[in-house]
Amino acid sequence: MKRLTGAQAWYGTAETCPDLQYLSGFAAVDPALLVAHRKRAVLIVPAMEVSRANRAARSARMRVYVHSPAGIVPADRARASRPEDWIIAAMNKLGAREVAVPADFPVGIALALRRKGVKMTVADAGLVPSRRTKTPAEVRKIAEVQRATAAAMCAAVKTIAASESGPGGKLRYAGRPLTAEAIKQTIERELATRRCQASRTIVACGNQAADPHETGHGPLRAGQAIVIDIFPRHRESGYWGDMTRTVARGPVAGKLKQLYAAVLAAQRAALAMVKAGAAVRSIHRAAARIMEQHGWPTEIRNNRRVGFIHGTGHGVGLEIHEAPSLRDAPGRLRAGDVITIEPGLYYPGLGGVRIEDTVLVTREGYKMLASCPKRFEV
Repeated sequence: MKRLTGAQAWYGTAETCPDLQYLSGFAAVDPALLVAHRKRAVLIVPAMEVSRANRAARSARMRVYVHSPAGIVPADRARASRPEDWIIAAMNKLGAREVAVPADFPVGIALALRRKGVKMTVADAGLVPSRRTKTPAEVRKIAEVQRATAAAMCAAVKTIAASESGPGGKLRYAGRPLTAEAIKQTIERELATRRCQASRTIVACGNQAADPHETGHGPLRAGQAIVIDIFPRHRESGYWGDMTRTVARGPVAGKLKQLYAAVLAAQRAALAMVKAGAAVRSIHRAAARIMEQHGWPTEIRNNRRVGFIHGTGHGVGLEIHEAPSLRDAPGRLRAGDVITIEPGLYYPGLGGVRIEDTVLVTREGYKMLASCPKRFEV
């Protein structure tokens, strides 16, 4: 990406535009606008949010001036003003003559800016690369979410372990059928007590677990792999956590045990390679190679790709998936990255296994941010 000399603009909420929260400190509920130029920024929020935005901006990464639309657009045009008018007014205040926007900037606002004659560039890479390297304060926030994630995971596994096999192998707990929905409710309750909110939690049993992003539904069954993937967001800080465990209420067939052993070996090997400077491609290939050596190929079966069908991990922060991506691609880890390591294997007719932890990359290796036992048969 060429060096940007003009202003930069972001538009959205804390969920849709994490760069805006990262730079301004403000977690927008309704769409807000941030225009930054030379370590100064204008943050435009609804009038009712000005006080909260001013408080949040005290800890911002730059000098932030907070306005409502009526507070920055000339009075005679304020009522009919739109986001493109706010951007122009903010640029005038900051002395900027051109503006760069991220690739996911709303196209309607971008087109309106161009119609008004604003010189605008759409960046071909992220405008805030510094978001990748986490500060100690950010690591503490992610670790808090990850501890909540681990507590919810342990509660889910404990419930499954206390269940009994009923007719047809369906699990029962406290005299009632144990379902994916019931385990999700257990997870959500645990997270809520720790000020975190679940997001599309996965509790997938048996053949459902052969699809990595199948959220799961219905009865849980004895002797089948149950993939539990919890990735909550902290209500106040906006940071995410991520953890996956695969368990089974035994006894378990030998093939499933072998599948689990292969994934666990791959995760251990990948974690052992994590440190600043490590090539992400090497980590991914090592995990894939170990699972192949255990007899679990990645291939096409019945027009469907099976085996290790996703990357080995991803960054975690104000987004659940952010840089770096640990896959068969160029790139190296940096000290301060917070990443997941999550190899998995998926075979329709047998099921799936995934094991995932979130760690901080250090110069010497990694730091586990929270833990929950890894035990297949419970």
